[in-house]
Amino acid sequence: MQVHHPVISPDFVITSATGEEQLLVEVKTWMPTPAQAQELRQNYGHPACYFLLATPDHMALWLPTQGEQPLVASAYSVDASLVLANYLTLERHPLQALDGQVFSLVVSSWLGSVMFKPARTLLDMPAQAWLVESGVHERIYRGYIHRERQLAK
Repeated sequence: MQVHHPVISPDFVITSATGEEQLLVEVKTWMPTPAQAQELRQNYGHPACYFLLATPDHMALWLPTQGEQPLVASAYSVDASLVLANYLTLERHPLQALDGQVFSLVVSSWLGSVMFKPARTLLDMPAQAWLVESGVHERIYRGYIHRERQLAK
């Protein structure tokens, strides 16, 4: 009897302009514990990619890992309301009040916007500079967003 393992995929896979997977994005309306966040990252089994966990409170970014190096805490953790302030009127629609689908759409809009902004523009935007400083922007610049795409093996 063959056992079928469920295929899991992140909410978004961002590829480079040439189609290589660069950034895995998981969107949650609740804040996972550090152990749950590590498990989410490990479940995708794609250590060569950046991993972004987006919640209404924080955006946490893990850098790609080298070989069997254990995962550590995120390299960047920024306030989601600062990052997403230009994409929603937060006074009328607080991030914490959004359902999962709406929050996911806001994150998708933000990603689509920053992927096409030059690095210099993002560096001049304090809430977005971490994308350039981390190196992720260079890898996703003018790339593509794929929703719930299976990862390449």
